[in-house]
Amino acid sequence: MIVAHLVLFAEFFKIGLFAIGGGLATLPFLYELAGNYPLQALSAERIPDMLTVAQLVPGAMGLNLAGYIGMLVSVPAAYIAVLGILTPQITVMTLVIRMYDSFKANKIVRRIFLGLTPAAAALLGAAGFRIWRLALYNSEARQWFEFVQPLPALIFIIAFIVIRKAKKVPLVLLFACAGIVGIILGL
Repeated sequence: MIVAHLVLFAEFFKIGLFAIGGGLATLPFLYELAGNYPLQALSAERIPDMLTVAQLVPGAMGLNLAGYIGMLVSVPAAYIAVLGILTPQITVMTLVIRMYDSFKANKIVRRIFLGLTPAAAALLGAAGFRIWRLALYNSEARQWFEFVQPLPALIFIIAFIVIRKAKKVPLVLLFACAGIVGIILGL
């Protein structure tokens, strides 16, 4: 069990070190981790459900995901996963804060931060595409017009229109309505 905890800490340390941009930026790493030791219980199909729960629970989404996924192994593993994802972020931010005054005018540093923005956007886009594919894509389709599942696509379109038209829609209400419709339609 100690080896499993060390592997879990190392994996979440890597996620915390490279997932710049927060919770959704961790998704490509989680898909890579799915099914591997010690997380055989984590499958790619479960990640969107975990993401939904992590967004509904108060707190940082990346930490919520780490705790949730750690619970698949054990209660101590949940703490270890959260500690693993926090350690590099706290370390890097402490160093950056201490050195900020000395390098804030440096052109190279500014260019590095400008380069991180599109990288974070690409990671978020990849995660969004994976979630879209899991939710709406019909892998058993034989004809080109069957590739999108119609009922989940309709829910997505309605939610998109409601979000665009309404100025303030509580996210919890939107998730609850989509969940109720999904349950009623058997999705």
